[in-house]
Amino acid sequence: MKKIKVKARLLTKEFDLYKTRSEQIKAIFAINRKKVPKFWALKGVSFDIYEGEAVGIVGINGSGKSTLSNVISRVIPQTSGSLEVNGKVSVIAIGAGLNGKLSGQENIRLKALMMGLTNKEVDQVEDDIVEFADLGAFIDQPVKNYSSGMRSRLGFSIAIHQNPDILIIDEALSVGDQTFYQKCIEKMVEFKSEGKTIIFVSHSLGQVEALCDRTIWMHYGDLREDGPTEDVLAHYREFTKEFNALSVPERRKYQQEYKNRQTTFSLSELNQKVTKDQEEKYKINSEQKDKLLKRTRTGQGLSFISWVLLVFLTVFCVFLGVHMVSTFDTDPNNPSVINQKKLEAVVRRENKAAKKANKNSWADSQKINGTKYRLQDMYSFQKGDTMVKIAKKYHITFEQLQEANPQVTGRIKLGQVLLIPATDSNNSNDQDSK
Repeated sequence: MKKIKVKARLLTKEFDLYKTRSEQIKAIFAINRKKVPKFWALKGVSFDIYEGEAVGIVGINGSGKSTLSNVISRVIPQTSGSLEVNGKVSVIAIGAGLNGKLSGQENIRLKALMMGLTNKEVDQVEDDIVEFADLGAFIDQPVKNYSSGMRSRLGFSIAIHQNPDILIIDEALSVGDQTFYQKCIEKMVEFKSEGKTIIFVSHSLGQVEALCDRTIWMHYGDLREDGPTEDVLAHYREFTKEFNALSVPERRKYQQEYKNRQTTFSLSELNQKVTKDQEEKYKINSEQKDKLLKRTRTGQGLSFISWVLLVFLTVFCVFLGVHMVSTFDTDPNNPSVINQKKLEAVVRRENKAAKKANKNSWADSQKINGTKYRLQDMYSFQKGDTMVKIAKKYHITFEQLQEANPQVTGRIKLGQVLLIPATDSNNSNDQDSK
């Protein structure tokens, strides 16, 4: 008997349609009591996928195909229901997990390491990945310069060389050329023969028909049909033909009706929808059903203990950040600290020289550069000051201020002391005015 690789029971996925980031943060702390619009991308999906099977997933846009593949690959958690995945999963989507700034060669190592390979294992498969992707000289170019087809080829090549048990392909072959497509089909057939499981999400019914023995038809969050590919695709083609025959207003009305069902859906509604046939097929008794219809903690308001731990962690991180910043600011090896100390030393040295040269000038006049001055004040240079502004403030000329401070060379530093001279002429004018 074949082993079950993926076992899904009444899977649901609810998305909260927050309008702002603050609403989302408040919901995490269970602060936001405002009702947030909901959208159910999955509304109670059940199925089994066995080893060696290639299962297609089809459906019109918005049916939940990619959401289902993301839940199976554990990229996002389900809201309720149970999911068992037995084996290593590898996901192939256009450009998924690729860093646009890195080259193709660098992305191979990065993504392979992220998928659990060691550096030694990457070295062993790197040449095979490059050869399969067949990107030529572009393998050394940044991925941001790649076309969608080139990104798909690189992503596919990396994923299949991880030797996964379950391979999920989400529209990754829709942009490749025919040569590469044929190469991928041959590789997937090889996977099937080795007993590996393939889940193939695609709008291309021809590709699904060529690759998959079984197909799941998703329709606005519901599993509408699950069976042999030939039968399911025949029914799906009939539906799409009828849908496309509708007028534009009729199509919009149909789509809006089903989208409204996804926003008004609830787990209590799912409880009523589970039929006896489903219970018998998937062996779900009343006790199990109650458990399956309970929400997971993910996405809910935090429990009191979790909330306390989160607050503690936040306070700890803030304290650690402040401590690191203060340590950085006082670190003797920090370049900014070194530059600040040098500046302070220069200011102290120049101020000391100015005070020493003019220590007796408070009472006695003296000659500076051949001109007789008497010191009337000492001024500490402030932010926004200029020599012209200071001279004007003390009713002296710029040249007089400059001559009185020969110790000032180059750009004046904040806190530097300037000597403010009082000339004899100014002094006599002051006395006359009195």
